[in-house]
Parts: sequence; structure tokens; C-alpha cells
Amino acid sequence: MGPFTRQVQYSLSGLPRIRRYRRGVLLMAGVRLLRSLNMWLRCLDLAYPEKPADHAGHMTAPRAKRSEPGRMAGFLKTMTTSPAGAAAALPRIFARPWSSWAPRTPDWADPPAEAHGIVAAMPAGLGAAAMIQGAGTMFTHSAPTRSPRSRRASSGRVSSPSRVSRTGRPA
Repeated sequence: MGPFTRQVQYSLSGLPRIRRYRRGVLLMAGVRLLRSLNMWLRCLDLAYPEKPADHAGHMTAPRAKRSEPGRMAGFLKTMTTSPAGAAAALPRIFARPWSSWAPRTPDWADPPAEAHGIVAAMPAGLGAAAMIQGAGTMFTHSAPTRSPRSRRASSGRVSSPSRVSRTGRPA
């Protein structure tokens, strides 16, 4: 389980207070309105608070792929889909999911609250959320050894998965 499982609720109070969130929201608005590849790449760069050693090289692949004919248009269509089906299915899941998040992702004013909200929508006691400290939105690249399922996740950089009550607060 991860980001965009539920409908995004923008935080008007977070816009003036949280620079990372404000930049992310404004860049994504620019991507949607101007269909701008450069704004999307800036937003993707913002998603990495701690840049991995190969970050510059890693950023060339998305630029090249989105520059191919029709790719950016296809990507923009993904921004118009609704997560309603996924959100509606949360109460019916039966397997134990793991929700892994980067606490400084620019997509939400309070990423841990969003993660706990997703877990709270699952059957009681079934889900868990983990915050991967220092990782960006694309933590599988920026912090692959800190992934909660990684053998090296016990490095202390991953918060313990927390159970949440049905209210969305840690239990």
C-alpha cells in the first residue's frame, strides 16, 4: 500500500507553512496545467531529499522516456485517474499489507498522517505503516537498503511499523 491509495486532500494550512509541500503542489500544478516535462523533473528531483550517489544519472532515464512521442501525454493521463476503487477496497482486504512511506515526500503536508489514514481504513489490526527516514518519494531508488522488507532495514533508519486504531492514530 502506498501513496495515492486515497483521494488527495490538499492542505491549505500546509501551503504557507511547509516549503517542501508548497513547492511540490505548485510544481505538480504546473505539470498539469502547462504539460511541462521540466516541471515534472523538478518535482521528481524534489522527491529526493537526500540524493543518492547516482542521482544525476538516474534522472536521465525519466527525461529520456517522457521525451518519447506520446509518453508525457500518457503520463499526464495517470494524473486524472481516481483512487476511489482502491480506497473503497481498503476495508475488504484480507492479506497483511505493508505501507512504506518517506516522511518528507512533497505530495502531502503530513505524510505520516496520510500513511496512518490508509492503514486505519483497513480492517482493524491488519495493516502497518513504516516511515523510511531520509528517503524520498522514490525510496526504492534513494534508499533501497532501508526498505522495510530489506534485510538491512534494522539499521535504525526505518521507523517501526506502527499499528493504528480505526481513527487513524497510532494504537
